Amino acid sequence: MLKEFLSSPRKLATVFRKGRDAWKDRAQVQQRRAKSLDGKVRDLVRSRDRWKAEAKKLKQQLRELEQVACPVAASAGTEPAAPPVGITAGQPAIRGGSAAPPFCPLPNGRASRSI
Repeated sequence: MLKEFLSSPRKLATVFRKGRDAWKDRAQVQQRRAKSLDGKVRDLVRSRDRWKAEAKKLKQQLRELEQVACPVAASAGTEPAAPPVGITAGQPAIRGGSAAPPFCPLPNGRASRSI
């Protein structure tokens, strides 16, 4: 088998060993990088799930507070309370909007949109 190569077996062995060692080094670097990225992905998934649960909880609390603060607007088929002072029915409440959304007064004196 070695007779088909023109270089001496000693030189071939050195070249093959260097190539094998370089390949192993590259493979180990890639394995370490993959393991590190797996840990980052795991941490990001946990963080995302935690924030998603927090957002759902806060959204549910907001719905409950809106129902308590403005039960008339929460029930179907009835008109919401009058908009707060300074907002008229024809005035857009949001930039680019065409009409003011329904508002519900909150206990702290502020107004909340009941959507």
